[in-house]
Amino acid sequence: VIHDDQYSKPTKASLESGLVQAQDDFDWQDVRNKRDAMLRDSDKVMLSDYPLEDKSEYESFRQELRDIPQTYDDPDEVIYPSEPDI
Repeated sequence: VIHDDQYSKPTKASLESGLVQAQDDFDWQDVRNKRDAMLRDSDKVMLSDYPLEDKSEYESFRQELRDIPQTYDDPDEVIYPSEPDI
């Protein structure tokens, strides 16, 4: 074991804080993954040759998805918008 006086031993509080931050980062990654999948699944509707005349509901739906990270402070409180009926 090498002991280096240049570095101090981390405190329990700093380790717990790091764990909380890591869990929060993991939870937000889950939110982004689900949001990104919902965006990918709705990409086809936005194509010019998709047979839907009025795409405004889908445009709003997709914007709500893109706004999730700015809308919510807690990943556990995220409510995903419902995909419009075609």
